[in-house]
Amino acid sequence: MVWAERRDDTKRIFGIKKGQTNLPNARIRTIGIAGCGRGVGTSHLAISMANYLMGVKRKKTAVLEWNDHGDFARIERFAGKSGNRQERQRYKMEQEENRRNVFSIMEVDYYKQADPSILSYCLGRDYRYLILDYGEAAQNSLNECARCDLKVLVGSLSEWRTEAFLEILEQTENRDKSWKLTVVSGGEENRKEIEKRFACRLYRIPTSVDAFRITHEKILCFETLLSER
Repeated sequence: MVWAERRDDTKRIFGIKKGQTNLPNARIRTIGIAGCGRGVGTSHLAISMANYLMGVKRKKTAVLEWNDHGDFARIERFAGKSGNRQERQRYKMEQEENRRNVFSIMEVDYYKQADPSILSYCLGRDYRYLILDYGEAAQNSLNECARCDLKVLVGSLSEWRTEAFLEILEQTENRDKSWKLTVVSGGEENRKEIEKRFACRLYRIPTSVDAFRITHEKILCFETLLSER
């Protein structure tokens, strides 16, 4: 299991105070997204959130691939075959220059296989939001995710994926308000039962086939999820 590490270590991570963990450059807000199990949709959520921030809020946003799944390479190939002419030309120039492994879709910048040097580079740019896609949560990725201003855990209430999510809830009594718990599937009764049992709030992420398409339902969801409260 992902959560085989010591209970005390998990409590310590979720209990870290925001004032102790802020990344440099206060004008940039960092958002870490980690999945409670494999295939729960962290990259999908990261892309949707980035397109909301850039397309709706008009805040310059970048997404950093902080895992080894290789999903961004497949997205990059898609970017080279679609999008408007200006974006295709920019994509071609970036390919030729191999500039920091970055490509753009719909004004959002995507950094493949990001590392601390790329994060430092982005923190020095004029971004307003940096979204770090950690993929499946593990002890080391949670330690890094804890440094972000907002931490989003993505779980599923489907029968075959619930165990990992519930195991996290059982070990995180000390989490602060900068951690948001989200679910992408499962029945409404199960969600309410878990909220009552663990005294927490589970934000439901709207079902979406196209991560690049922003619907009214997504807008309402992200406005709530990204609020400071």
